Amino acid sequence: LKECRQAGQHVIVLLGNSNYYSRFGFVPASEHGITGPFSVPTPGDFMVIELAPSALTRCSGMINYHPAFDSV
Repeated sequence: LKECRQAGQHVIVLLGNSNYYSRFGFVPASEHGITGPFSVPTPGDFMVIELAPSALTRCSGMINYHPAFDSV
């Protein structure tokens, strides 16, 4: 998280165990109107964190991943 902040990133989105990632400040992306392009077995596990003040107030909609993350 520190390195992402230093690199100038404002928001991080991830798919991971909400019981684990919530301790770092991640919250369900759905709380901010953010969805992913795939179904998630446990919707709360698609998460987001704000790295810059008020960054999530400008975010909503579906996340698009870089084609490098498409399965082959």
